[in-house]
Amino acid sequence: MIAPERAPLERLVEVDGTYLGTRTRGGKRVRGAIKTPVMIGVELSDSYKPRRVRLERLERVDGAAALAFARRNIAPDATIRTDAASIYPVLASHGYQHWAVTVAHSDDDAHVAMPAVHRVASLLKRWLMGTHHGAVQAHQLDAYLDEFAFRFNRRRAGHVGLLFHRLLQHAIIHQSEPYTTIRGGPGER
Repeated sequence: MIAPERAPLERLVEVDGTYLGTRTRGGKRVRGAIKTPVMIGVELSDSYKPRRVRLERLERVDGAAALAFARRNIAPDATIRTDAASIYPVLASHGYQHWAVTVAHSDDDAHVAMPAVHRVASLLKRWLMGTHHGAVQAHQLDAYLDEFAFRFNRRRAGHVGLLFHRLLQHAIIHQSEPYTTIRGGPGER
């Protein structure tokens, strides 16, 4: 669902991470449930409203992963607004304009200081829990994140038929994947 030639996020971009997963298994609460880290980047319009989004599942949460996310998804001249977590200062040392918001020492909650990225995280979690009933496996998460980004970035499209046309274009451009790869391989569920 994602175009390989898509333009990077520009101007002002909010970046933060979240964890996706569930604390229940089979309807029962489980201690220490595995959560999957996801990095979210939201491009803001001139009126500070979310325009476009990029989402990626992370293998680890550190400065190298944050920098790799920025290099793949954000234009080099963009200003990146993050919280003051220790993984983000590496962005400034690699040429990005970094604007850190210290949420811990502020009177504002994180969703007030950085509303766009927290709204996207909330919508993503609600979509996964509502539409997919929380049954998304970690190895399938990349495809679901791509679908969410496709839908979010085209939420204000005027012609619904053009969305289907764009989806078909992407299907032709991308190399197909076998069902076992999409499903997660034999024996995995």
